[in-house]
Amino acid sequence: MPHLLDRLTGAKDFYFEPLDQITMQSWHRGRIALVGDAAYCPAPAVGGGTSLAVIGAYTLARELAEAKGDYRRALHATRDLVHQSRVIGPALLESLVPSSRISIYLGMLLLPLVTRLPGALRHNVPLLPRRAVRAMRAVSEAPVRHGSLPESHESL
Repeated sequence: MPHLLDRLTGAKDFYFEPLDQITMQSWHRGRIALVGDAAYCPAPAVGGGTSLAVIGAYTLARELAEAKGDYRRALHATRDLVHQSRVIGPALLESLVPSSRISIYLGMLLLPLVTRLPGALRHNVPLLPRRAVRAMRAVSEAPVRHGSLPESHESL
C-alpha cells in the first residue's frame, strides 16, 4: 500500500472526492419544506436519494392531508422520517469503508465465503449494519404507517 500512496502525488489522472454529509439544523422554514437529498441526503455513493425524495414527498403530503393543511403539525409528524434518513448513509459507510486493517482483512476473507452459502443461509447473514437496516426499514414503512392519502385533494 505505501508504494501506491507514493505514486498518487505524481499521477496525472488521480481523482479524489471526500464523502461528506451535510446535516442542516432545519429542513423547513415556515410553509416551505425540502424533501429528498435537498433535506436529508443519506450520503453520496450510498444511493437511494430518489426513493427518499418520493417517500418524503408522499409522507409529507399524507401528513398535510391528515393535519387538514396545518403545516406545523405535518412537518412535526415527518421528523422521524428525516432523522432515520440521515442515519442510513453513515451507518452504511461503516461497512463500506473499513476503518482498520483487521476490518479490511475480515471483509476480504468473509465476503467470498458468504456468496458461496446456500440461498437460505445467505439471506440470514447480516451484510449491512443493523443501524442502517433499521433506518431503511423505518423510512420504507413511513408511507404506509398511517394509511394512504385521501382520494381527493379537497381536504387540503
